[in-house]
Amino acid sequence: MTRREFGKLAATGLPMLGASLAAANDDVIEGYFGAANDHLRRIRSDRAGQIGRAARRLAGRVAEGGRLFIFDSRGGYVSEALGRAGGLMAIAALPADAAGVTARDAVIVVADDRPDAAAIASAQAARAAGAFVAGIGPATGTDNSLAAACHATIDNTLDGGAGNPLSGVLNTAILWALIAGYIEAMEARGKPPHIWMSIKRPGSKAFNDAALADTAKVGY
Repeated sequence: MTRREFGKLAATGLPMLGASLAAANDDVIEGYFGAANDHLRRIRSDRAGQIGRAARRLAGRVAEGGRLFIFDSRGGYVSEALGRAGGLMAIAALPADAAGVTARDAVIVVADDRPDAAAIASAQAARAAGAFVAGIGPATGTDNSLAAACHATIDNTLDGGAGNPLSGVLNTAILWALIAGYIEAMEARGKPPHIWMSIKRPGSKAFNDAALADTAKVGY
């Protein structure tokens, strides 16, 4: 192909090809958001009551002097919950083998569309210690091992088996809904939990320092 021929192709065919590829890409993006919205609506419709009940049980333990922990095998959801603006100050990563967890405590265990051995073992260890354990993960179908290990499990079962790219979206949404319900339940008990202020807001350091000090005193 000569330079002249290539130039002619670039001026005519390639832009058309690029537009075609862009349109196909837009279809994929729209499809992903559409599927995510469908599943979020399903979670809202079918699981809101279950999330609320689990949140109230978490709050019941903490309001009576217990601690709130969270676990996931890869650490992504732990990072989402800890130190996040608008999130809880009094929540901690679950220690290995649930060491030090007592019957006064509450634990959230998050698993994707196929719970691994570490998630199941952590839920079992925390439950054996007497803690209330709320799971976020598969609770129906062929693999309900996480549900069997927890007192309550918010089901995130998806079609397509392991690796479904929507599992992270749904788990994060369920986690924050559970935390929102927990905050509401604590406020109803007259014990509103301390929340991180964004470091980008004026006065945040003074606010967070004071709130952390108070959190250490009251435990929530």
